[in-house]
Amino acid sequence: MRKLMVFVLVFQLFIFTNLLSGKAASSSSWLEAEVEYFQEKEYKGNESIYTEVDFYPPYFTQGEADKEDILRYLRLLRNEIFARRGYVFGSEELKEFFKGMKWYKSQAGEVELSEVERSNVLRIQEEEERYKSGEGERERNTGEKYEKKVIIEAKWGSGPGEFGLEPLDETYTWVTYISLDKESNFYIADPNNGRINVFNENGKFVKEISISSELKYSYAGISMTLVEGIGVDDKGNIYLASSSTPELLEEGHGEVILKLNKDGKVLEKYVFKGAYLDIPHFYRDDEGNMYLWGSWKTSSLSSIKALIPLEYGRGKGINLKHGLLSSRSFKNNGNAIKLLNKRIKISGDRVPRTFNISTASRVVYYDACSFIYVFQNEKGEIKEKLDIYPRYYPRGYGFSYKRWKNVSIWSEPYIDKELNIYCIAGTSEELHVIKYIPNKEIWE
Repeated sequence: MRKLMVFVLVFQLFIFTNLLSGKAASSSSWLEAEVEYFQEKEYKGNESIYTEVDFYPPYFTQGEADKEDILRYLRLLRNEIFARRGYVFGSEELKEFFKGMKWYKSQAGEVELSEVERSNVLRIQEEEERYKSGEGERERNTGEKYEKKVIIEAKWGSGPGEFGLEPLDETYTWVTYISLDKESNFYIADPNNGRINVFNENGKFVKEISISSELKYSYAGISMTLVEGIGVDDKGNIYLASSSTPELLEEGHGEVILKLNKDGKVLEKYVFKGAYLDIPHFYRDDEGNMYLWGSWKTSSLSSIKALIPLEYGRGKGINLKHGLLSSRSFKNNGNAIKLLNKRIKISGDRVPRTFNISTASRVVYYDACSFIYVFQNEKGEIKEKLDIYPRYYPRGYGFSYKRWKNVSIWSEPYIDKELNIYCIAGTSEELHVIKYIPNKEIWE
């Protein structure tokens, strides 16, 4: 029995030593870029959970690092966590590497990691396993078709440029919406703080705009605002969609669009009584006209994908089944979209959830059923399909925030006139806006 216990202890020690040494990477000679990076690197592994943007070696340009480069980097990133605590490595190559770091101070005996550090060790291990299995390599090759940048990193909270994450609903999901104006400024709904946060194209916070009290409601005893879509026209006026204002709750279901000026003053109200718009999107055409795109539902019509000029909301009501479809400025025939005199044929089997059309009549649209973006050229030919939406960020699970576990961020993507794609994601510390820039080769 004693021999068995000794064997188990030796085996556990062997496993733990392999965990630290990371024997998957085989080279004992370190690149100069690797040494310089970890020498000067600001350590955040004890403060925040690592995400997918941390798992690519920053001393390589996007797409340049091969599988072995990435595995070497992940091995160092994982073992850095132990080294920061002074762990004395059994692996000679790791001992040599970290001994050369100016911040490294060896400590005899076991080291104790924080909960965040232990989580980061596990996350990096998962990423290493993905690359060993070939899954990470396939995604890396897909990633070479676009460039990814984190444009905005905003803290959770109620201060300037921050976003209120509380209260969360019973599914631990936080919902927001994003739009860009013609100057590429970001407008992001912050419903729990009752405002819109505005950032410039470089991600710097510019200002906040209060949301009208007409969109306020109470949840769990806390006053919030209900925003179901956001858009900005060429003059900087802001459009907010909502389906549950006090006025409509008294008179029956319907969709309300508020038009605000740059300071948040309500300029106009568009009311679509008796209609419900599931996941509305605002579309601005080349002439500056504003439209609503989404799945419209009424008592007489179960659901129809329709692009509706806001002008229709000036009346007392609208019959989607008859009056709208015969409009000269709008037609939805199968998967075809007509904007004024420009007719764009959407290829594929599904009507897109969100889209945009460039001045050259190229189209990028989001197929929410397959979680892919479809790139269609001016001839209507599908040139590429990419899965680039960060459905979970960090990969695989939501993040923890205070007493909540597996919190997820839900926001529809935004596609600009240059056909760049913007997605919102989150970590335990921050809200991120990620910009995906497709390579020109996609269209060739």
